[in-house]
Parts: sequence; C-alpha cells; structure tokens
Amino acid sequence: MLGDGQPGRIGLMTTDYAIGGVEFGVGDDLLEGEAWGYDGFRQTRHHVGELPYARDVVWGAGDVIGCLLDLDAGEIRYTRNGSDLGVAFQSCTLRPGVGIFPAATFEGGPHLLCF
Repeated sequence: MLGDGQPGRIGLMTTDYAIGGVEFGVGDDLLEGEAWGYDGFRQTRHHVGELPYARDVVWGAGDVIGCLLDLDAGEIRYTRNGSDLGVAFQSCTLRPGVGIFPAATFEGGPHLLCF
C-alpha cells in the first residue's frame, strides 16, 4: 500500500540485473539484465526507456498497486485498487538459468510491500 502519492516504481527484475549509475529506478536497465517498472505518479512504464502508461490513473496515498506476470503469455500488467490497468509490457521472456523477482524503488513513504 502506498504511504503517499510520490514518484516511485513497482515492478520486476531479473536475477542477473546489475545496478549502476547515480539515478536508479526499477526499469532503468542501466547495465546487464532486465527490469520492468511502473510509476503511477508520472503515469509511465519503464523498460529500456520510458513510455506512457495508464494516463488516466494517478496513484495516491492508500492505493494498492498490483503487478501481474504471465510468463506463458510474456506479459506484465498492473492493477490499482483491484482494477486492471491493461498490458504494460509484452514479449517478456527470460534467458535460461535467469530468475525474476519483485522490486520497488520509491521517493517518500513509508510504504507497505507484500510479496
């Protein structure tokens, strides 16, 4: 649950992801590996760049954000308070031997994360 309505990203990262640089958020893909992130404050999605996503929805304090991964379909979707925001990413595949895990980066807070 979001503790405030500040910028942040919720998403997924691969186990071979390497964090680098001064500015970092889920989905920046700065070095190796892959990551996918959603920022409901800025209404953007992040994976090797930034694109608009869920432009009619701005998250705020108390909102519950869900991240859904369908490896069979290769899709990542997000929800806000149980409402589906649509497909954010397609063609998400993992290389052999690489795992995936939930990740979040936030400004502000505190936030309650449940995995």
